[in-house]
Amino acid sequence: MVKNHLFLIMFLALIVVLSCGITVAADEIRFHLDYEYAKIWINQDGTIDLLYNMSLTCDLGTIHYIKVGQPKNDFSIGGAEDSAGHNLTATNTGDSRVQVDLHAPISTGQTAHFTLLTNVGQMIYNDSEKNPGNLGMEFIPTWYDANLRNNQHHPQQA
Repeated sequence: MVKNHLFLIMFLALIVVLSCGITVAADEIRFHLDYEYAKIWINQDGTIDLLYNMSLTCDLGTIHYIKVGQPKNDFSIGGAEDSAGHNLTATNTGDSRVQVDLHAPISTGQTAHFTLLTNVGQMIYNDSEKNPGNLGMEFIPTWYDANLRNNQHHPQQA
């Protein structure tokens, strides 16, 4: 008898939960890049200093941060700064990306400009297969599922 009551209570609780129509909707965010420039300095120790200079405009929603890809997991963060001179918090996400927190969130129609400096290890390799006696490096800039407008008029050039 107790089992039947327990079953009935669980069944009614399940019906109540399902009939409430509880939904969790994520806020949709869309943006485009006005420009994305990457500048590289090759260091004697085989690392590179990588400077990203980026501008993004929010097309829908509110953006609090952007994640910037790195060519390898072996990197350290030098710093991030917006075009107004604010130091931005930059954090290693653990998946070859840096999360750059904007000084203030941007909403639809607003734009954020920032730079990010990192030092990436193990970028230079001995090219013994294709070009013996030479060193090589392979670099592909971070990319996003967003339009890149490459606006040539920007406040700070890398």
